[in-house]
Amino acid sequence: MATNKIQEPLDSRYKDTPVLIASDGTVFYDLWVEPSIDNSASMSTDIVRGEGRLDLLAYNRLSNQRMWWLIASLNKMIDQVEDTEEGQTVNIPRRIVSDAVSQR
Repeated sequence: MATNKIQEPLDSRYKDTPVLIASDGTVFYDLWVEPSIDNSASMSTDIVRGEGRLDLLAYNRLSNQRMWWLIASLNKMIDQVEDTEEGQTVNIPRRIVSDAVSQR
C-alpha cells in the first residue's frame, strides 16, 4: 500500500491525515492526530441548547458548521450525539483559534 494525502477542504478534520491506498484503489485513512490547542485563554464557553447539535453551535459561534469536530475534540467527546445534552456547558475555541486550526 502506498501512503499519500487526499486534498481535503481546509476545515476538514482529516486534511492532514495520511491515507493508505491499496493496489485495487481502495482508500483507507491512517490514524487521525488531534490538533493541539494549548492556550485555555483562547477558549470561551457556551451552553448546549435544543437538540445539542454541535454543527449548529459551530455555525453560531465560529461561522462554520464544518468545525463541529473541533468543539467535540476540545470537550473530549467521542460521539457528538451521545456525548451532548441540553444545558451542558462546553468549551468553544475563539474564532481566531478555529481559523488557525483550519489553515494549518
